[in-house]
Amino acid sequence: LWEGDASKLPPPSALEAKLFGPTTTVFHATVSARFVGGAIVRQFSVRANAGDSGLNVGIATAQQSHHRPGTSQVGYVDDCAAEVGTHVGSAIWQAVSKMEVVCVACHSILLPSTVNFWHSRGMRRYDPASRHSCEEFIAAILMRTQGTVKIDLADLSKALPASNLPLLVWIPKGLGEIEINIHRDYIFSPDFPEEDVAPE
Repeated sequence: LWEGDASKLPPPSALEAKLFGPTTTVFHATVSARFVGGAIVRQFSVRANAGDSGLNVGIATAQQSHHRPGTSQVGYVDDCAAEVGTHVGSAIWQAVSKMEVVCVACHSILLPSTVNFWHSRGMRRYDPASRHSCEEFIAAILMRTQGTVKIDLADLSKALPASNLPLLVWIPKGLGEIEINIHRDYIFSPDFPEEDVAPE
């Protein structure tokens, strides 16, 4: 993914600091027992609001009805690299895409081959400064969570490490790409879980 240019890789000290994070998952790929690539993916809690579910829940409805505060879990590809010619990037992505998160984000370097790789995996660019982009993000998250959870793009951007690089996000289609249980904590964890307890 770095086109074989080692100068574009982060220094070892930066990688070591990330490797030992409590929410860090490290993926590694081997070919014939030889290490040829890997990824460092961190998990972040993002502010979210929940409401009544339903496939017909739209942005306008969610703005008015989704007021239950909480958090959702997102994955962030902090580093990803593979040896040129090994084609293990697809295998790494397969593993990343199976993580229990609402979506997967990254700040992509601007090498055409890298951007094309992420786009081919279903990632798309979202710009927190664009109203249209913000609305599309909310709509995609609502679809992903069957209308249950609303996440603002600005809140996602705040939760992730700051970067001047483009923000790319992969949001699985809740009813198509993968099976989800909208009641899992990674989809939404309420700030006040006691509100879920029904009175006796």
